[in-house]
Amino acid sequence: MKALFFVSFVASLAFFLVGYDTVLVVYMGWKLFGPNLDVAGYLLSLVPVVGEIFAVISALAGGVCADTFGRKFPLIVAGVSFFFGNLLKCSATSSFAVLIMGQAATGVGMGLSFSLCPVYIAELVPAPVRGLLTSATEVSFNMGILVGYTTYQMFEAFPPAVAQKLLFGVALFPSLLFTLGMAAMAESPVWLIVRRGRIDEAKTILQGSSRRSPAEVNHIVSHVHHEQAPVKIAWNKFLRPPLRRVFISLAGLHVLRQLSGIETMTVESLLLVVHQEKKLVEVAGVIIQLVLRVAFATLSSWQVDKVGRRFTLLVSLACTSGFLVMYGLPLFCLRYGIIKVSEHGNTDQERVARALSIFAVAGIMSSFHFGVGPVTWIYAGEVFDRYEVRAQGSSLGVVINRAADTIWWLCFYHIARWLGMGGASLLVFVVLIGGLVFCFIFITDKQGQILE
Repeated sequence: MKALFFVSFVASLAFFLVGYDTVLVVYMGWKLFGPNLDVAGYLLSLVPVVGEIFAVISALAGGVCADTFGRKFPLIVAGVSFFFGNLLKCSATSSFAVLIMGQAATGVGMGLSFSLCPVYIAELVPAPVRGLLTSATEVSFNMGILVGYTTYQMFEAFPPAVAQKLLFGVALFPSLLFTLGMAAMAESPVWLIVRRGRIDEAKTILQGSSRRSPAEVNHIVSHVHHEQAPVKIAWNKFLRPPLRRVFISLAGLHVLRQLSGIETMTVESLLLVVHQEKKLVEVAGVIIQLVLRVAFATLSSWQVDKVGRRFTLLVSLACTSGFLVMYGLPLFCLRYGIIKVSEHGNTDQERVARALSIFAVAGIMSSFHFGVGPVTWIYAGEVFDRYEVRAQGSSLGVVINRAADTIWWLCFYHIARWLGMGGASLLVFVVLIGGLVFCFIFITDKQGQILE
């Protein structure tokens, strides 16, 4: 098991890097880059957009590259992209163009990692622990956000240029570790059989680092065959049976993850501390929220192979929906005068309403990352039974994920300005109820099943 955990740890480092970068560029970028660069605020807002654009492009290319060159090679490219992206952002204290190039490189790493890390882990590890080891991606992503935020707080007292160098310099080490680690990892045994016909080498990996049982090895070898035909783009196959329903389930899950509003809540929490006079209690509150994300993602990873992906997902959606009502309803009542607001803000009704909202945020963070967060990546890695469409299907899912994320960011603040945070949260509640019905109908459980 140690070898399997090492495989999962190395592959999921990419998600750690994405989480770390998300805090610094998306959440804190205007404060980190603004004092150093003499550019308009709207140009700074383009930095994360550039990353998203290159993430979509690299995700589209990632599936075909993984089928052609192997699962490892695109992930090594992702590691190199992360390293040079962070290196460029270290030196971008006076150049907006260098900052854009650095974020573009990071976007390439993000797109390749989101597309292929779940697939690589799922193809390399045995079925009984596939959920546990694939969900390490979600744990690492949340750990990256937590480390990024705490590191930012540590270095904020430094001059902005020094803080920028230190913050992105810290990311160079995990970038290098991920790149070298992936270079030392075994190739996907399924790819070795299908694209290279190296059955003996694949058997060695399956019996060695993959720790597969003899029955599982024989099943994979007998069901996977060498193909001499060149790799083809298989996107049109996802629009026809029998893959259409499977792809709809994956695409819907990716959309549901982004429309849940969980990342927006994280942003609101982080920016609240930045905009206000920073108090220890406020910073500690944000850190507690982020710790809850890590803790419940970790808890989910240990039980998802026991109770199943579908059950975990449905419970997570139901709980998140309930906490959203608890969060949004008091804020909605305060905004529209159902609960009277005093000048000093200390009536019993107000205190109860705000306490409920704070408790609900913790509940939303916990319940979401207990199910929806990790199951999305587990499902992306294992939902396609056929090797020839697995990587490309995962890549298209990531494209939809990033598109949904961008649309949500563009729309949410207009919705929140119109309805208030309470009304927007109740709207998300309606979306999640629809998502609960969708998942009940479309999501199938791959718990314990051999992929091929």
